Amino acid sequence: MKDAFCSESGESREAHAILYLQEVLAQIFLNLEKWDLATAARVCRAWTDVALDLLWEHLEAVRPIMALLGTDWENSPSGDWSRFQSYIKRIRSLSYFTKRQTQDDAIITERIAIPALAELLRYTAVNGGQYLLPRLRKIDWSWDHDDQLRMIMLFISPQIKDIKLVPMAFVTPEGIVRALRSLGGVLHSGLRSFYIEPQQVSFGDGDSSTAIRRLLEKQDDLQELRVPFLPMNPFMFKPKLEVLDIQCPFESTIEIERLLSQLVQSCPLLINLQILLYAETNLDPTIDFQTIRPLLQCTRLQTLEVEWRGNFELNSKDICEMGDAWAELEILHLASRNYANGPQDDGTRGMPLNFLSTFAINLPRLRKLGVHVSTQEIPLVKPQPFPNLEVFCPGTSFLERSRDKVLEAFAFFSAILPKGAELLLCELDFPIDSDWMPSVFKRWSLYQSDMNLKTWGILNTLLSEGVTEEVLDELGTQESNVWDLSPNVGEWAHPGEDWDPSLIAW
Repeated sequence: MKDAFCSESGESREAHAILYLQEVLAQIFLNLEKWDLATAARVCRAWTDVALDLLWEHLEAVRPIMALLGTDWENSPSGDWSRFQSYIKRIRSLSYFTKRQTQDDAIITERIAIPALAELLRYTAVNGGQYLLPRLRKIDWSWDHDDQLRMIMLFISPQIKDIKLVPMAFVTPEGIVRALRSLGGVLHSGLRSFYIEPQQVSFGDGDSSTAIRRLLEKQDDLQELRVPFLPMNPFMFKPKLEVLDIQCPFESTIEIERLLSQLVQSCPLLINLQILLYAETNLDPTIDFQTIRPLLQCTRLQTLEVEWRGNFELNSKDICEMGDAWAELEILHLASRNYANGPQDDGTRGMPLNFLSTFAINLPRLRKLGVHVSTQEIPLVKPQPFPNLEVFCPGTSFLERSRDKVLEAFAFFSAILPKGAELLLCELDFPIDSDWMPSVFKRWSLYQSDMNLKTWGILNTLLSEGVTEEVLDELGTQESNVWDLSPNVGEWAHPGEDWDPSLIAW
């Protein structure tokens, strides 16, 4: 830093005027790491405020706030309150994690000790009940016991726009309901996003829905609502809503159509919709495109994920209608991801594979696609390739465990998927009827204990690494008399000739 203010001879010189412009400094400092910002804050008074604003803007823990109360803040907090005020006014975003893992895999336990909490409460009382973090706009709160969420009330401000709550293993449904009721009583209008991400927690539908209803009553500016453990209800349909993640229990598909019709009429700006459908009766009916047809009115839709354990029927006309309505659609999932709870399949159920070409033609912007397909008949004509697809998820689709079938599937998918695209295997390690399911396209711990998943896994390996005898041996069968492998080059070949993709299927 010294070199910036001194000539080559070592004589001091006046800094260029541009280095005093806060707007310019802010753009430069945006490229600095935390430690560099701390250094910049000590260079001169002109830089201090700009550097500190950026350094304190987004806090990933509450410890820096607590440290302002003194070195022994956990047992005997006593801070310089003028200094305290000068720092906390800069905070715009705050994260709290009861336990978090550092980059070197160390586990840090972060709790606000009672003495420190009492001192903060005293501070707000002495200062006329003013908000502790008056400019806070975003809060991310993860906790593992009921009493820890009550502390979030201390940090809520009138400017809060985004709230994310992550209850962990030991949080009770009753504790969450109490917290939602408390939040509903203190939140001001103007909330932009509200998200509860359950982690190994079950919820009581009735009380939770009532608490959420109260919380959302004044929030007409809400743009993002993610409450995937709760059933869809019209009180959630806010006019500016763009993102909705929800469940939809039903006894008949007519109920789904009715709710979706209300949704599209109330939320014309919707761009991202994730729904977990589940039947409240023992019989899981087949769902066809008519059930979700109301969503064609959402012309801005970019993401649509419909999780359903039963069969989802589509035809080529349906796909063409999707293309006409959803010109900007990039992510589409209409399938079950859990094999144990998905439709029973022997390869005959599901959408014909040649319909994938129809998707490629009518929805060229697709980057991620998940549908249930039938692999009984693999097309022998060259398919229309996807121009932009990165991930294809076959859901619970069945793939016969034979060398012939896997090699035919390899020929088809290697032609229709762009280079570098992958098959996403998606059996999760918890059942589909649990309270919360993440997006099928998110990375979660997967396992391939089922033979069908192993077959798809072998196909995925072939697509990414090429065909080798070692990989094919994992199928556990040598029944094929159609294909052989060149022992010299490790590539496909008909007996006696070099491998040519055109000889495989088209």
